[in-house]
Amino acid sequence: ADVVLQQALPCVFVSVTYRLIDPRHGLEQRLGAFLLVAQAVAFAGASLGYLIACLSPDSEFATVVAPLFVFPMILLGGLYANVGAIPVGARWINKVNPINYGFQAVSQSQWRDYGDIDGFPPVFATGKDVLAFFSLAQRSFEANLYRLLAV
Repeated sequence: ADVVLQQALPCVFVSVTYRLIDPRHGLEQRLGAFLLVAQAVAFAGASLGYLIACLSPDSEFATVVAPLFVFPMILLGGLYANVGAIPVGARWINKVNPINYGFQAVSQSQWRDYGDIDGFPPVFATGKDVLAFFSLAQRSFEANLYRLLAV
């Protein structure tokens, strides 16, 4: 029963949010990649929750300890802080951070073939410039997805 819920919620989330971000390549082309990454991040998050619960002596301790694991992953995952600007001492967190791999995989799938960006002022010329600016160009979508599934 829990697996069905873990699959259904990311599908609902993706079906609403993906259309709101106005995908340039059309709804069908990148929706599968976005859905796959959302599913993998949901499963990795649930697994992290199960790990914390198994290592904790009781549920109150798990509730107190879980934010100590989750908040650094959220803050250093790439959405709030540029991956290249993270201090050297904290970069090890991203080696086991499913949020980081999910963010990089979604960014790769959406920006790698974006082409020319029209806008005022023109901050980025192409999607690859966006990836380079946010230090997300080092690994491909597939490599990030494999690492996400491994975590």
